[in-house]
Amino acid sequence: MVLDFGIPLLIFSALFLFIRYTNTDLVLSDLFYSSDGGWFLKRKQPWDLMYRFGGVPGLLLGAGALFCAVFGARLKGTACARKMALHFVLALVVGQGLAVGALKSAWKRPRPKEIRHYGGVERFLRVGEVGTSRRHRSFPSSHATIAYYLITPFFVLRRTRRGWAVCFLVVGILYGTLMGVGRLAYGGHFASDIVGSAALTYLTGLVLVYALRLDQARVETARS
Repeated sequence: MVLDFGIPLLIFSALFLFIRYTNTDLVLSDLFYSSDGGWFLKRKQPWDLMYRFGGVPGLLLGAGALFCAVFGARLKGTACARKMALHFVLALVVGQGLAVGALKSAWKRPRPKEIRHYGGVERFLRVGEVGTSRRHRSFPSSHATIAYYLITPFFVLRRTRRGWAVCFLVVGILYGTLMGVGRLAYGGHFASDIVGSAALTYLTGLVLVYALRLDQARVETARS
């Protein structure tokens, strides 16, 4: 458990510190902005499609899990599978819903398109700095969070189906990062907002695995 939490916390903390004490947020956002063309990739593909429909895979995964959790109760011998489905549902509700909303309201960070550096009126806030207006909701990115949600099966498969677990982890990281690039192209988020989404999704999934004792259940199933 110590390594399970310690390693990702160390990695995410190092990323946040690096971004905070460098100009990484602005340097990366500068790549998608020009003084004469604004956010010139905003309506280009695939970024526009990602913005509009990029959350669909995560929502389908959550909906399928909800269906299994509810209707699987009628089938014998599916207790472990229903528990896994419950993990998926809670990860979506807690991570994508409650936690994202709470953090956006607490941090009140202006979006790139709202700050003076990109033609707006607000002051740029480094990651970790708290804003003053609840209408500013840059940190974290809800779009990136639902995209990173595709890593969720990793947590319940990593002890018994490691190949599949790694596949879900890699696909989820790549898809979430791709969504994050799209949000930078829109001027909707900074790179640190995307890192925050990845951290929130990963740690939510990890906490829920231990809370539901799924690791223990899967190991016992594999041994029986």
